[in-house]
Amino acid sequence: MKTIYFVPAFLLSMFLASCSTSDDETSVNDGGRRLRQLTIAQVEDGAASRGAHLERTRASLIENADGETLSASWTEGDRLTYCNLTCADAHFAGIASISGDLNATRSTPNATIAGGVECALDDRLALVYPAASFGYNNKQVDGHYAARYTIDLRNQDGTLETIAQRFHHVYGEVVVTGVDDNTASGTVRMESLLTVCRFTFVDKANQDVLIPVRKLIVKYDLNDYEGKYPQTATLVAYPGYHAMTPDASDSALSIDVATSGTEAKEVYAALLPIVDGRFTFTVVNDEGTYEGTAKATLNAGEFVPARLKLTKTNQ
Repeated sequence: MKTIYFVPAFLLSMFLASCSTSDDETSVNDGGRRLRQLTIAQVEDGAASRGAHLERTRASLIENADGETLSASWTEGDRLTYCNLTCADAHFAGIASISGDLNATRSTPNATIAGGVECALDDRLALVYPAASFGYNNKQVDGHYAARYTIDLRNQDGTLETIAQRFHHVYGEVVVTGVDDNTASGTVRMESLLTVCRFTFVDKANQDVLIPVRKLIVKYDLNDYEGKYPQTATLVAYPGYHAMTPDASDSALSIDVATSGTEAKEVYAALLPIVDGRFTFTVVNDEGTYEGTAKATLNAGEFVPARLKLTKTNQ
């Protein structure tokens, strides 16, 4: 199996305090925090150019001819959201807006990202796609005041196109490396937060025939989530750190396949990374219900083609 890295939430509090003591000080180009046009260049590791890691996002997620890897690209105007982690961690904003939207500048696999940002030299910004709302509160994490945003896995329809547009969550931390009066520059390394799977199912009694899918239900077969699956996860970030934690759930993840009234032979799903996970899969179609279990470790940024054996449960 080959892997590649890919690539709704809380409202963010807006703070109105000023980082400087007077308007005169903010007009001086001393690298202080002010509104600038920020241009961000993406930094990739060597593996990205070999197609083993996907450090980019969206416009399209295209399955390659080998059937085991995906390619991705930006579309001009793709919208991302930033949050100034430096201001958040200092427990004050010092700016009119601590968060806002940026855009990909062209339709290429490695477009720059740009937009107006209130920032200073050496500021660190969280950057996420798809565009989201950051949350912020007074609770510290490891002694830092952190920003938060929520990843929501609900309402998937089993298609790669919808995953690309709404569930291909990528994160990066921007470092502002240069400023002048009106412009700033920075770099970012983006990374995928989820695993994308392509599921096909066969009947244990007749493994030569694929089971068509109208609905796929995914459950964790684990003590903490037995019979359920986390519907959302929360990413917490402060300068130099980010981590994602699944939220509590009271139900399984249901993927309703939208195929113009027909049933699908393969289903794409964005799932949370997990080590030594145990899953129960239920497929519902016009012929009945099928169920089976599987074990897997799902890594962030991994594309997993999986062919699973199910048993019909209503004869």
